[in-house]
Amino acid sequence: MSRIGSLLIKVDEQYNVNVQDSLIDIKYLNNNYQYSFEKKLDCKFENGAISFEINMDKVSNKANLRYLKKIIGFHVRDLSNLLTGLKSPFKEIIEVIGVGYKVNHDKKNNMLFFSLGYSHDIALLIPDGILVEVVQNKINISCSNKQSLGMFASYISKSLRKFDKYKGKGLIRIGQFVQRKEFKKK
Repeated sequence: MSRIGSLLIKVDEQYNVNVQDSLIDIKYLNNNYQYSFEKKLDCKFENGAISFEINMDKVSNKANLRYLKKIIGFHVRDLSNLLTGLKSPFKEIIEVIGVGYKVNHDKKNNMLFFSLGYSHDIALLIPDGILVEVVQNKINISCSNKQSLGMFASYISKSLRKFDKYKGKGLIRIGQFVQRKEFKKK
């Protein structure tokens, strides 16, 4: 088992946790979430802590055992991120840099409209569970699920208009380092 996989996930008394087969029901204030995990793993909730173990009765060969040893660490880290995200959501900021580049947020339809120098505007539907706020040229994104937040922020910053190293314009995540380059000299 990995070192992370052997760790216990401490759960505060504010959370209501129920474990059934390969599903964990988590309730915190008004937020409800269901976390599913590998069926060949056993999950126990005892003394305010969640732990994962490999069910050796369901393991058929060594390759499967090796895979379960690797995946158990993922489930521990993912579940602990979920618990911290329910308490205080994860945040990401994307900056829009460039002359004429704009972002508009339609709160009624839960959509973002980008004007990024193309011949058309780009409309993007915001997934459920993700909160977006647009302030001037910055997009503030927050979500309780770290994985879905990262995927959405990555899609915006890389797919819509990747940051140009030479011109210095595009969409960039705050905190991401991009080395600026010079144009070729004649």
